[in-house]
Amino acid sequence: MEEYRLEDLKHDLMPILKRMPAYAKLTAGLAKDPRIAKSDKAKLAAGLGYLASPIDLIPGIIPILGQLDDILAVLIAVNNVLSSSPKEIIEPHLAEAGLTYAIVDKDIVTIKRVLKDISVTLVKKTGRGLLKAGRYIGKKMFGPKSTRG
Repeated sequence: MEEYRLEDLKHDLMPILKRMPAYAKLTAGLAKDPRIAKSDKAKLAAGLGYLASPIDLIPGIIPILGQLDDILAVLIAVNNVLSSSPKEIIEPHLAEAGLTYAIVDKDIVTIKRVLKDISVTLVKKTGRGLLKAGRYIGKKMFGPKSTRG
């Protein structure tokens, strides 16, 4: 795998970020709909709670990754509600938000892939950086001895 670049990130995430207001509208619509089961509303609340919580799987202080896992948690919760609720209830909410099942699925797959690709790139770069630092320190500590005497 090639290293994940900033250009890749923009290409992959900009469409999703532009859809965030639509996801907010969808989530609010589902939460307000009395036909949506309380258990499904609890799933939405859990996703939003994860978004708001300072305790995350990937802490928010880690740029990009920390925010992506929050977005992913909300989208997974929304997708779960979409999957467990009757289509005749869900489809008007999707249409009103300008979303489809396929868009939601694609966005989830994209975020998962981006999280993986960024993580792999960071591990590779960190490993190479540590290796270079180790070589530098090794040369300074154990390198050729001076012949002056």
